[in-house]
Amino acid sequence: MTSKDSMEIRYRLVRTAGRLFAENGYEATTLQSIAEAEGMTVEKINYWIGNKDHLYASVFMMLLEEDRRHGIESIIKEHPEWKETPFGQAQIIRRKIQMMFNALRNEELPWKAAFIARELATRLLSKENQAEHIAQVLTDDLYHFCREIKDDLTEDELEIVCRCFPLSQIGSFLMLASRECKDYASLRLDPIRFDNLIWFTTATILGYMGLPAQELLP
Repeated sequence: MTSKDSMEIRYRLVRTAGRLFAENGYEATTLQSIAEAEGMTVEKINYWIGNKDHLYASVFMMLLEEDRRHGIESIIKEHPEWKETPFGQAQIIRRKIQMMFNALRNEELPWKAAFIARELATRLLSKENQAEHIAQVLTDDLYHFCREIKDDLTEDELEIVCRCFPLSQIGSFLMLASRECKDYASLRLDPIRFDNLIWFTTATILGYMGLPAQELLP
């Protein structure tokens, strides 16, 4: 078996585990149920991934790697001219926030939002919430970009507007969505409310940074 085959098996296992964790929760999801869904034995899962805790953490790592591909550098690489003017800088921030929020509406991983909502609601890992860690990492490049273009803001001000504010918005929306649905497996993100949340978050950050209002942006 090639290394590519091994990676494919691990990737498939993690995706299946993520879906089952999202539908049933951590406690109710067993290695046996994951093994049955994949048509393999528990021993094989232990060989490829490890125990359930490792598998659960691997789901978050997979989601994190998926999201890291959509950072500000990728936006600047596609549109380097945007970095040179306040109008373009506003467009970079706007695009980044859209990508950050839209990552929850992942068509290839439709269980992603429910999986993160469960983690936010249950806080399985008492010392550190994995979902909050992902949201924090996703806002790191926004923070550094805003630090670069707006050097008169204090560290605390930047922390609030570029990290804490988007993180809290994502968390509060997912918590609200999970409470409104009958169970996590049926969690659906209301598109109008979600788009309004993106608009509100973007408008707040652009206003705080003194950049052109997003209504002016295409």
